[in-house]
Amino acid sequence: MAAIEERISAWLTAGVVDEPTAARIRAFEAGRGPRSDESARISVLEAMVYLGLAVGGVGVAVLTTMAWPDLAWPIRTAVFAAPAAVAFGAGQFFQRSGPAAFGRAGSVAWLACVPLLAAAAATLAAGAGAKGEDAALIAVVVGLVVAVALWRHSGGSAQVVGVAAAVIGALVAIAARPSVDSPLLAGFGISLAAIGGALIAELGLAGPRPAVRVCVAIAITAACFLVTMQEGIVEVWAPAVAIGLIVLAVAVNSLAYIVAGVATLFLSLIASVAIHVQDPAIVAVALIVFGLGLVVTVVLLIKARPWADRVGVRPALR
Repeated sequence: MAAIEERISAWLTAGVVDEPTAARIRAFEAGRGPRSDESARISVLEAMVYLGLAVGGVGVAVLTTMAWPDLAWPIRTAVFAAPAAVAFGAGQFFQRSGPAAFGRAGSVAWLACVPLLAAAAATLAAGAGAKGEDAALIAVVVGLVVAVALWRHSGGSAQVVGVAAAVIGALVAIAARPSVDSPLLAGFGISLAAIGGALIAELGLAGPRPAVRVCVAIAITAACFLVTMQEGIVEVWAPAVAIGLIVLAVAVNSLAYIVAGVATLFLSLIASVAIHVQDPAIVAVALIVFGLGLVVTVVLLIKARPWADRVGVRPALR
């Protein structure tokens, strides 16, 4: 609060704000500070919720791996459906409990509902006689519907993770079907979905934006890695996406995008060298010289600061 007061005093002295405006700023900052600190703190009760979800998940995993053959398919379905119902009810309760910490716990509980209900749907479909690939497709569709519905209702960061995971799972399930069997299709599909998610988030049509950016960054890096394993014209896809992501990172000032862009470009270069170069030592030296040259160029630009007199210095990446 002391730093805010110093700024307000400077603004008053410079005539930027008047006294009534300064009073409103003081009231706003005084009311915002304690709640912001409280919401950022992870309480013991919130940690207990996460611990309970983790322990319950371990129990489900142990039951499905050790006693699965001895269970009838209705029991198998209940193994996933019952914890999903408990997690949904707990999430609903926490969302209505007021404090932000409980809201986060509720979002995580709802996130757990997505894989549990998807697994319940797959088990139910398999028990009804569906083929393995059909049961998997049903599972990812159910997971996607549940994830989107919960995101529409809550809009939390955990729900963004759920939607991203469900979209990736759906695309992988489609590409893995025997009639398709194309990792390349999965890579292209996930890349395009991630690019679409980035555009929607940056246009302000979906959020929260930081969570979307992290999910997009991870998805694009993984998807482009799948594409780089293929030989031919598709090899240009990963570098093109990486450069576009770096440009977007500069435009919107995002550290997540810049890290993903650099990582994707790195992976694509490594894959191209492995596929095409007979003597990798020469290429390795050239890449080292090029990379160090870029770093030296940036250092010289920062020291010269040719933009400082015209447009000012951009804020730090976030």
